[in-house]
Amino acid sequence: KHKCRMQTSVSPAAPDDWVWIAHHKTGTKVAEELARVLCRSSGRRVAKNTWREPPRTKVARGLCHLVLKLQPQDIARWTGGGARIVHLVRDPAEMVTSGYLYHRRGSEPSWTNSSLCSRDLCQLPDAAAATGDKFAAQRFFNAMPAAPWLRLLGCPPSARTYLDCLRTAGLAAGLAIETRRAAHTIETMLALQTVTHGPGSRTRQLELRSLERASFNATFRSLAAWLEHPARGDTELLARARRLCFGGGKVLTAAHATRGSPSRAGSPLAAAARAWASNNATPALRELSARSGLSRTWPHVPPLFSDTAKDRAVSGGGGGGGRGVLTCSAPRLLDQTLAMLTRLRATGCALPAQIWHVGELGQPDSAGSRRLLAARAAVRDLREALHPALPPSELGAMRGFMCKPLAVLATDFDEVLLLDHETYLFRDPTRLFSAPAYARAGALLFRDRIKHHGARNQPPLRPPSLYLASLAAQHAASPGFLPTASQPWSPSESLLGAPLWRGASSHHIDSSLLLLSKSQAAAAAAAGAAAG
Repeated sequence: KHKCRMQTSVSPAAPDDWVWIAHHKTGTKVAEELARVLCRSSGRRVAKNTWREPPRTKVARGLCHLVLKLQPQDIARWTGGGARIVHLVRDPAEMVTSGYLYHRRGSEPSWTNSSLCSRDLCQLPDAAAATGDKFAAQRFFNAMPAAPWLRLLGCPPSARTYLDCLRTAGLAAGLAIETRRAAHTIETMLALQTVTHGPGSRTRQLELRSLERASFNATFRSLAAWLEHPARGDTELLARARRLCFGGGKVLTAAHATRGSPSRAGSPLAAAARAWASNNATPALRELSARSGLSRTWPHVPPLFSDTAKDRAVSGGGGGGGRGVLTCSAPRLLDQTLAMLTRLRATGCALPAQIWHVGELGQPDSAGSRRLLAARAAVRDLREALHPALPPSELGAMRGFMCKPLAVLATDFDEVLLLDHETYLFRDPTRLFSAPAYARAGALLFRDRIKHHGARNQPPLRPPSLYLASLAAQHAASPGFLPTASQPWSPSESLLGAPLWRGASSHHIDSSLLLLSKSQAAAAAAAGAAAG
């Protein structure tokens, strides 16, 4: 049976098709009911596609595709045929709070109360998921324990299932865990929004909140008119849709568990979850909500850099320029950082040096000042380059590894030699600026070891690869996203084959030593600034 499914011929969604796409906690049940009402009353058959199932074979008349649990790799498959697309969307903060309450109650016990993996908790390596056969994929999931994924999400060590995780974690920790779990779904929703946005779009972004009781009638009529439904003015059609969506309280009441269910929305836990989303959401969730354009609480993504630092991010402008050595440090690493700079000076390197930190290094004592003077290094605080509207709670995410790319953008050096605190140099690295590869590209990078993911007890690294795919979708869909690159743009074969893109490894370029000319490699610098 499963083999026959794999051999079925596949054709893309055609211009006369309707495609309904809903994500977990954006209204999958209401999408199914609306699709059945509007499609069947117009003589269209509804074909349900879950996870990575491909479009069904064409039939004589237009078909209705109901797509649930869409994966980012399949966005082009559903958007490339010119079909009308109804995309159910929701504020990511509401998705997280609704998901947290829903899963903490023990809903969907088939995966929340299982110690094995599932499509809702884990991600498969691309090679295992490429077939589109959800039945074959389930065999992979059944062989994968959930424990490594629970640890990856930040669950307590004692948790064996996702239900255990949410019930043993506190409110703030549980909501942060649900944010991480839902990030893949939210990023997919945002990527689809980006790809289907623009002049001539045949996509209707349908907000779940527009289907609440007070606005349901107007939304339904508008949707039927947009679809050019033959019975779009039929009052009986509207009445049938209301009965299906609100009758018995099993569809929209459940979908609005954080908003419209008296028994649950009014509970202290639900109120506390909503308050967390409004006042204390994680920086990542605030950014996702702002990017969605659906949030009333977080309507804008605050700029990363201040106005004076923006020019430096792309070209090293702002009164500096030139070449220099750059490194990041923290109190526990300062001794090693100064030792590295001392070794650097011993090679004869005379380049100016900067030590960057994110509000962690105070005023050095007399001994520290002497060591900084000997290393000929200036200490710079990244906070001075950041926009004043940036919430202080986001500073923690900029420490550690993230300090390095941000410091490269914030420094007034145009040509940067980035070094780690543990780098050992035996010759003056200044000569690397004369390397032919650097002269050609404005960058000199070294390969890191390839640390593979996806083994039985090691989850594949999907979030970074999904983030890259999301940036690529923005770039391809919007000429203004990266104006320094040629248009039309498409990812190169080298990028598509990179382990980081495929989710095989987070290790690709070694940041222990690299060179970058922000003015010459303007596209790379602009991409970094745009991503920030």
